[in-house]
Amino acid sequence: MKKRLLITGILTMLTISSYAELVTSSVYTGTITELPNPGTVIKKGSILVKFDDTPINAQIEALKADIEATKLLIANKKDDCDRVTKLIDKSAVSKNDYQDACYDYETAKVTLKMKEAELAKLESDKTCFTIVAPYDCKICKVFIMQNSGTDIGQEILEVERLN
Repeated sequence: MKKRLLITGILTMLTISSYAELVTSSVYTGTITELPNPGTVIKKGSILVKFDDTPINAQIEALKADIEATKLLIANKKDDCDRVTKLIDKSAVSKNDYQDACYDYETAKVTLKMKEAELAKLESDKTCFTIVAPYDCKICKVFIMQNSGTDIGQEILEVERLN
């Protein structure tokens, strides 16, 4: 018995179909850069569909650079906080200056954690740019051309499960 297959980054079985399974784009709208031809046999774990990941790779690289800059900022803010901590004991700076310096240091640390969480999310999202075969299958139909764009929910290809 065959079932329809909806791709959401994780393969999910849905409604029963007549003879094959339908792979649709339900997570990402973008350009397909890798797509097999009808009749191709795909082994379990091999790529069925790959989307252009250039935009997300650029975001990841930019965020990594921003994280490195934030780490340098944290080091500077820590030095400032340490310096005013020593000076406040000697009454050489105001309490306001001390609080501001330490607040800036703590804020920079929180900013880093937020950027690292954003990076982790982007890297997780990137896994949705490649759809792999959940089992050995044969490509029955391809509904769109390679290097063309897709919309969410658009049919991409139909596969037949091989036993």
